[in-house]
Amino acid sequence: MKSLNESLQQGYAAFQRGDLETARTALRPHQHPKAQHLLALVEKAAGDFGAARELLERAASADPSD
Repeated sequence: MKSLNESLQQGYAAFQRGDLETARTALRPHQHPKAQHLLALVEKAAGDFGAARELLERAASADPSD
């Protein structure tokens, strides 16, 4: 598995270019709040608002300052 930093960079770059599946693949293995937050944005962009909300709630409860 890639480091959190590498996955965040890869996931964000993929998200910016609209490659949501690559972003998901990069971010899903990580339970870190930053990865969950970014994954929530990916799911929102994909139209899965339920998953986005769940991921945001999980990220916020793990790290309210993020």
